[in-house]
Amino acid sequence: LFGLTIISCIAVGLSTDCIQREIDPSGKDYRGYVSRTATGHKCRIWGYQAQNFPGAGLRENLCRNPGNSYTAPWCHSDDPYGWAACDIPYCEVKECVSMEKDRNGKKYRGTQNTDQHGNTCLDWSETKHSPKEITDAGLEDGNYCRNPITVRGQTSAYRSRPWCYITKNRISYCDIPYCEDLEPTIDDDLESLGLDIGCIPIAEDPTGAGYRGSQFTTRTGKMCREWEDFDRLVWPNNDLFGGVCRNPGGDDSSPWCHTGPNEWDYCDIPICRERDLVCEADELMCVEVDQCISKEKNCDGVEDCDDGSDEKNCL
Repeated sequence: LFGLTIISCIAVGLSTDCIQREIDPSGKDYRGYVSRTATGHKCRIWGYQAQNFPGAGLRENLCRNPGNSYTAPWCHSDDPYGWAACDIPYCEVKECVSMEKDRNGKKYRGTQNTDQHGNTCLDWSETKHSPKEITDAGLEDGNYCRNPITVRGQTSAYRSRPWCYITKNRISYCDIPYCEDLEPTIDDDLESLGLDIGCIPIAEDPTGAGYRGSQFTTRTGKMCREWEDFDRLVWPNNDLFGGVCRNPGGDDSSPWCHTGPNEWDYCDIPICRERDLVCEADELMCVEVDQCISKEKNCDGVEDCDDGSDEKNCL
């Protein structure tokens, strides 16, 4: 992505939807929920690529930085280069320490200024650890809990966690939580992430040729591989982007996808529930509610269906 300026803003408070600049400047460990590029395009599903980067969090169409391959989280999209960086803000306040990246909290730069018993910390300038002598530990910030290197005889080392002076000759540890204990986990439910497996209206579309849901695994549990340019040439206008199940042209009995070189498999797509509702030829039937809307309103940026299904799975 050449020439794109990444605009970084500041988020207040702790959130999985921000990047901890000091610990993870490139966002390779980002596991938040942003799923659009900085230019506003919706991300495509990672699909088959998830197998190439195990542990990189390549879930659905969420912004990630697999393999620390770029300077910020990114995703595949309709941007000019086929991918683009996502605009993930930096966290402003880090009232936690990373168990994996900063277990002893030496990089902690939060604003807690009381010890584990509630005593107020002294300003570091009033202690033996002078900010003028120790310039890289955040002591110049005032009386906040920190973990500066401590000299003991002929050796120097960091303490086990952030601490502070509560008197000029007495130190005490601060109760700073681990970030991992505060971060929520990503729900496995695709719908909670704005994605929908969808269903096939078997009466109107027996082969699933019109299926545009987000199923990206086969009936045997294999991950779908990205559709190739050749596929899009053979089957134009069939939404063959990302690694999702499709039945381009209705040429097969049900939606399928590539699973490897010269390999493919069918996908397990649920059948839509039967309804008495009948929509006109120029109308679209909403997925979960008995409601018809004009096809012109599909993916126009406004939720016209009461269940919002007209704005899901839009590219």
